[in-house]
Amino acid sequence: MNNFILVFGIAFGLSMDAVAVSFSDILHYPNDYRRCYWQLPLAFGLFQGLMPVLGYAAASFFAVYFERFAGPLSFVILAWIGGRMLWSAFKKRRGEAADEVEATRLSLSTIVMQALATSIDALMVGVSFSLTGTPIVSAAITFLVTTAVLTLITVAVAKRFGHYLGVYAEFLGGAILILIGIKNLFG
Repeated sequence: MNNFILVFGIAFGLSMDAVAVSFSDILHYPNDYRRCYWQLPLAFGLFQGLMPVLGYAAASFFAVYFERFAGPLSFVILAWIGGRMLWSAFKKRRGEAADEVEATRLSLSTIVMQALATSIDALMVGVSFSLTGTPIVSAAITFLVTTAVLTLITVAVAKRFGHYLGVYAEFLGGAILILIGIKNLFG
């Protein structure tokens, strides 16, 4: 039981990046809510469940490389996406190219990139689980379910209350992504 509590605590902590990113996605792409309602939880959950398994399997061979490049890779991906969101919000705020900004949609490739960037920490956890002998299958399932459920709840909450922030929601969303990237770079 203690092992499950520990794994659940790690799963909860790791899912917070996915929760923050999904919140910012709904703020930035409010018209994509129906499409994203299931895509975000599935993508984030699947990556959070798959990455520790990959880390577990590759622990002995690639551990040094994962550790060295995990933070910078996550930073680049999230800062790029967050920067695009900030630029779009800035253009919308100034009234420039409003039709172009309104037409943007959250693409599946962006969702996959975000899921990858937020699950790199889970890869490292998989490496550490390999070194400590923690059972990976139950941990991966716990990571997947925890992240998917929390992301699903977040998407619903962001849709319900995000409109109160107005155009500032998009600035907040982009800033959240960049801050998570910075945290991953130095953290």
